[in-house]
Amino acid sequence: MLTLGLVLAILAPIHPALRGQRGDSFPLSWYPMFSRPRPALESVDYVIALTAAGERHIVHSKHHVRGAMNQARRQLNRLARRGQHAQDLCEQVAQRFSQRRRGTMAEVVQIWFVRGKFDLHQYFTDGPEGPKREKIHWACQVPDRAVFRVPQRGEIYHFGEAP
Repeated sequence: MLTLGLVLAILAPIHPALRGQRGDSFPLSWYPMFSRPRPALESVDYVIALTAAGERHIVHSKHHVRGAMNQARRQLNRLARRGQHAQDLCEQVAQRFSQRRRGTMAEVVQIWFVRGKFDLHQYFTDGPEGPKREKIHWACQVPDRAVFRVPQRGEIYHFGEAP
């Protein structure tokens, strides 16, 4: 009897009248990630290294947090909510890059801890594209490197869209 009940529950979404008011077509789920509309722009926290020439490089998570990708992402999200910890992270990464003597990362002059807004539909259909805008959580200078204006916390940069 239990088996018959489970089979009916799994097959019920096949018939449109049995999908429920939310119209979910996946058996036994109304998970928000499947049934709720996604926002036009998704937020992602990450760390950027800037060279004196203005080149931007995404800093690999091994330089600023521990663990695999999802752990790193959660740690960055948590740090974004804590101002002083974000500043400490920025300064630690900048200190590590100040010790680099070879390669592209030896040219880095600033570290930015940012929240980027991405159009994921466009990103996954048209190919990887940069953010639509970025908000600075924290920015700091790499010690003993060429200096130019360090952005203020909370500054927003727009890329190809109206502010």
